[in-house]
Amino acid sequence: MRTTGIFCRPSCASRRPKRDNVAFFDGPGAARAAGFRACKKCRPEGDADAPDVSLARKVAEAIDNADDKVPTLNELAAATGSSAGRVQRVFTRVMGLSPRAYGDARREARFRRRLKIGDDIAGALYEAGYGAPSRVYESAKRRLGMTPATYKKGGAGAHIRYALADCALGRVIVAATGSGICFVGLGDDDEKLETELRTDFPAAKIDRDDSGLGAWVKAVV
Repeated sequence: MRTTGIFCRPSCASRRPKRDNVAFFDGPGAARAAGFRACKKCRPEGDADAPDVSLARKVAEAIDNADDKVPTLNELAAATGSSAGRVQRVFTRVMGLSPRAYGDARREARFRRRLKIGDDIAGALYEAGYGAPSRVYESAKRRLGMTPATYKKGGAGAHIRYALADCALGRVIVAATGSGICFVGLGDDDEKLETELRTDFPAAKIDRDDSGLGAWVKAVV
């Protein structure tokens, strides 16, 4: 934080500074070299590989490597040499979401990627680790903001509105159709964020609507 000359972990519980007053560094050494001093609350120079953080990383890796399904808590416990209860508790505290929610998000990302590279919908479903196609279609509008077929076609026929705003990590873009949010991106350059959105949905009609999406942007931020 330029106003105080203090550097913190991104997860520090201190009050969030304004984005214009923040600089980012690869590590504590770089921050110190720039003249900042360490926060006494979050102790950013402490061991980054503390036991709980190390366990959370192992759990995340185990989920990332399980392409065919989302591992159960017992399977994650066996893979990390821990207990199911500790895996659930530690991962949720460190990562901010449960192992199951993280696994669902990674599986959804695989599904999106498979559609983008040209897989048919059924193939993308199974390659991503979904066992039952009906489960994907049930949640498609909520998770994709459109049907899988429309997503595969680059948003053909969809009307996407988007908004940009400041957030703790820089700038955020939130885009949605009438069915739900279809895109969230983070960065420092509005033009690049808009280009990324249009690249993802080249066949959609896309308009900016900061006021109309205000409530959703606030929720995302």
